[in-house]
Amino acid sequence: MRKQITAFYVETLILAAAFVAVLLALSQVFGLAHSESERAGRLTEAVQLAERAAEAVAASDSLEDVQALLAPDGEAVLKDGALELDSGALCLSVSWEPDGPRLVRSRIAVDWNGAEIYALETARGRETS
Repeated sequence: MRKQITAFYVETLILAAAFVAVLLALSQVFGLAHSESERAGRLTEAVQLAERAAEAVAASDSLEDVQALLAPDGEAVLKDGALELDSGALCLSVSWEPDGPRLVRSRIAVDWNGAEIYALETARGRETS
């Protein structure tokens, strides 16, 4: 009888240890999934912000026009031939580089806490006056 009770306790302890191990593994998986979800959300915001900037570049004749389209309230800053817009934790920078008389190239980058998380390059033809 005593051996049966001891065996029962040992089996119960093993089962409890296995249950705790599974819980710890699942909590790590859910923690990683949460951080990946946050990262994906930031990347989605960055892509949308860069998309807006690319559309503004395509619709503009100068960097000042891009500034007016992206930040009509004046929260964007022109600095060293580039436009910088701080949107919370995300920071957008747009360059405007004329390449010949009819072409303008732009590099659009989105930073998060100082690290670039998304960038694209675009070009548009423009009319000369």
